[in-house]
Amino acid sequence: MKKNLIIILIGLFYWQSALPQQNQSLPITGSWQIISYQIVGYPTMSETERKSWIGSVVQFTEQNKAILHDSLSRQVCPQFDYQITTENADGYFLIGYQVKPHRLGITEEEIFVVSVACQVNSWLGKHREFVIVTDEQLLSYWDGVIFFFVKRGSSANQTINQAGLETLLITPQSVGLLNPDSDFNEKTLLDALPSCCTVELKTATQITKEGDEQVTEYFELFRQNQSILKVYPDDALMKIARIRVFDDKAIAPLQAKLGTIYAKVFKNEEKILDCQAGIKKRSGQTVCSFENMSSIQYVFEPSKQGVISPIEGLNQAKLVEIIWIADTSLINEKVRAEPDPAPMIKRAAPTTDTKASKGDLKITGAVMPMEMPIDVEKAYQIQDKRLQEVYNRIIIALTKKMGLNKKNGEGENVNKTDNRIKFINAQRAWIKYRDSHCHWHSSLANSQNFTCLEEQTRKRTDEIEKTLKQLE
Repeated sequence: MKKNLIIILIGLFYWQSALPQQNQSLPITGSWQIISYQIVGYPTMSETERKSWIGSVVQFTEQNKAILHDSLSRQVCPQFDYQITTENADGYFLIGYQVKPHRLGITEEEIFVVSVACQVNSWLGKHREFVIVTDEQLLSYWDGVIFFFVKRGSSANQTINQAGLETLLITPQSVGLLNPDSDFNEKTLLDALPSCCTVELKTATQITKEGDEQVTEYFELFRQNQSILKVYPDDALMKIARIRVFDDKAIAPLQAKLGTIYAKVFKNEEKILDCQAGIKKRSGQTVCSFENMSSIQYVFEPSKQGVISPIEGLNQAKLVEIIWIADTSLINEKVRAEPDPAPMIKRAAPTTDTKASKGDLKITGAVMPMEMPIDVEKAYQIQDKRLQEVYNRIIIALTKKMGLNKKNGEGENVNKTDNRIKFINAQRAWIKYRDSHCHWHSSLANSQNFTCLEEQTRKRTDEIEKTLKQLE
């Protein structure tokens, strides 16, 4: 009898452990402001729509009510259910959104994900996931865009006007809304940092290796007469090339802020890529960067109090500047299916389909009697580009169809975005299937992964094209 009771208790313990973590307190309770975004995948939002979300405040109450405060309205989900899970960061972002977590400034191996489902149709949609980056920072995926949130307290009366937009988020790809594609001019800076700063154009003189003087123009941004940013151009492209950050409100990966000591930023030394002693104007300082985040550099200055060892001096050194270097590869980064370049294989030569739009390249089975070698990875990239173009066109077609149904009075009793969301979810599911299938297939057949990816992507694009013709 005693043995059976122990077995029952053990069974109850494991049964309760397997249940969704619904009874945990909601870790995202409070008000959160959207301060930045990054594009991943194939966004369905226009640039104007994306920027309109910046500054909006989302509030989660202890009564499981979710409120969105934007510049025009106040939208409410009166009651939501939630579930908390622990996910592997690489698996969650690579498989789910085809983006490396390091690109988003995430260095931890595991992340907490809060899945929120409103009981009625609301601004949350049917289901929304929020990733807890730190206690003060969230991110969430929305139609091809990842939005970044920072905590603003828990006041129920807090609106976007009260909250202000002060925190500057630094990721490997961007500083706020500034990225390698941003033009180097005053208008771009003021548009990206509204109601933040005053901008002054300045010049700096440097001596080249040949001994000549070189004059460089740069913008310096001030908040309340305090210098917070220095923005330098790529002279050839007139794009932003480098930003020096002196803003004590700026947040970099692992919650690094000015004044934070080295030992707190680099708690795990395995994350360090390199640390070098500063030279010339940086003499006495140390410049460090994270592994896989070479576009962000941290400048530490040791404390001058007392006589301590070099190691202890570095551990106590304070962060005095953050340097962001534009990396254009992060804008159009594609997650590679395999790290090694694919070998050349024989495949039918590509030809331009005369019925397709100008510039479209279509791979067909046997176009010419003579075969020519083609890089299989390049063939996959061509099909991936085709898929992206067709995807964007079908999203537009579905959006127009929803608008027509609404005009004809057919959209009142159905979810107006239902068909579009179904297609987006189906596409995500297909991507997961394709990647898993090709990984298995290439291992089984001892073949190149790109061969399978190209074939599967081509077939999927053809299927969507057929559906698109019916819609159009």
